[in-house]
Amino acid sequence: MEVSIQHKKLGVKATVKTLQQRDLEAFGAAIAKEDLGSASQRVGANVRAALQAGWFIELEPALTADQVVSQPPAVIRLLGGFVETIYREVTEIPPE
Repeated sequence: MEVSIQHKKLGVKATVKTLQQRDLEAFGAAIAKEDLGSASQRVGANVRAALQAGWFIELEPALTADQVVSQPPAVIRLLGGFVETIYREVTEIPPE
């Protein structure tokens, strides 16, 4: 299922496609190359990895992985948290 987020004050609108195992593996491969030392680095890494793995089907402002570092921190924190939440939700095993 596609999932969207919007924050009007920050000017952010994002939609992530329905994820499959291949998308998580691509995300994992991308994030494995990142330095995850600080909280800020982890949040930026989440966004870069999701971009590189092709998770977003809509993203405003339009970003490339290389542009993440030049964005306002609040925008990246919002998007990074969104990516983390989606990852957690799609990997959760439902109760029987």
